[in-house]
Amino acid sequence: MTHEVLDLPGTPDDADLGAAVAGLDRILRWGLAAAWLGLSVLGAPAALLPEAPLRVAFTLVGLAALFDPAPRLAAPAGLAVSLAALPAGAALAPWLALVAAAGARARLHLGPAGHRLAGIRRLRRATARGVAAMEIRRARAAELPEKSRDGELSRAGDAFERAGRASAALRALGVGTAGTQALARSAGRTAARLPSGPRDALLARLD
Repeated sequence: MTHEVLDLPGTPDDADLGAAVAGLDRILRWGLAAAWLGLSVLGAPAALLPEAPLRVAFTLVGLAALFDPAPRLAAPAGLAVSLAALPAGAALAPWLALVAAAGARARLHLGPAGHRLAGIRRLRRATARGVAAMEIRRARAAELPEKSRDGELSRAGDAFERAGRASAALRALGVGTAGTQALARSAGRTAARLPSGPRDALLARLD
């Protein structure tokens, strides 16, 4: 796999802006995921959609916000579903807060901050891939005879260096890495217990 270029230099202004943008996106993402998934269970009056398809739509956009695989698509989709569910009469006023939050997240990802958020996501993925690959290779090395471990440990060190460079770039942008690294470490240790075939296929994607 071709490694992504980590070309987001950090300055003090970058760190302040990066931390603010990433923090706001995180708050909006979790808040919207909770609201949409809650509405998928509780239901809501809608002007444009009947209840059954609306529940399905809320489930889809809620899960998309929760797992966040493609925010540039999911954020405007969530806004569209929220607008389609606007109720009439007195119930409209509190609903506008949900629409405003969905619109704010869509603007974040589709507006000028979108490039910065996409770069942060790339760096987080690079950090996670490096940490996970390191853990898998360390586990593989432990399974090898002592005289055969050096090559695998060297590749684990390479993965650690890749993760370190991505983490340093994130910190320069004001974004913490502890949570990303902890999750990746746990995932890598879990993956290391897979049979050799799936484990090696996963490593090929991570390297």
